[in-house]
Amino acid sequence: QMLQQQQQQQQQQNHQPPAAPHDLADLVRTERFMLNQHTNAITCFQHDGTKVVSGADTTLKLWDVRSGRFVRDLLSNLSSVWQARFDPQRCVAAVSRSDVTYFELMDFS
Repeated sequence: QMLQQQQQQQQQQNHQPPAAPHDLADLVRTERFMLNQHTNAITCFQHDGTKVVSGADTTLKLWDVRSGRFVRDLLSNLSSVWQARFDPQRCVAAVSRSDVTYFELMDFS
């Protein structure tokens, strides 16, 4: 009977669900990078595995995801940036210059 109890205990131990993590940090690796080239609120933001495009103030900027470093201004001297989307070849942005709204097409290749 004692052997039977030990076997039952072992089976229970083997079938227990994994312990819940105590903190979200146990599940997710987090890195933070400051978008310090912008001086006001960001109005658009998109990322993929290698780059981030962000728009705010009077500029649309390109950042490196892995290092978090600013790469370059894609557009500058804008009145505002409304929206930006990109794929591996190009970026399209809706922007305003001197009260006229445009869409700008930039080639990444």
